[in-house]
Amino acid sequence: MRKILALEGAYTRAQLAEAISDAHRIHAHSSEYIINILGQRSRPLQVPGPLHLTRPGDQLEIETPRADLSVYDAPGQDPHPDSTQTSTTDEGHD
Repeated sequence: MRKILALEGAYTRAQLAEAISDAHRIHAHSSEYIINILGQRSRPLQVPGPLHLTRPGDQLEIETPRADLSVYDAPGQDPHPDSTQTSTTDEGHD
């Protein structure tokens, strides 16, 4: 409790009350936990910068074949008519 009260010089009562309330909500009553909450909230968030690639080939140094989008041209038709299909009919039975 003394550690928490000692933080009053560095943080406002509202900040302390909010951190204690948040810690209480998840049943964490350690002074170290409350100090950690206050420390995290006082640090500015670093916004990650954009990823710059100089050449498209630098992405993972792999090359992939172009996707065959012809399957979307005629829905319901077999895009590979040469493929062998197993017949589900009962041939040769009376």
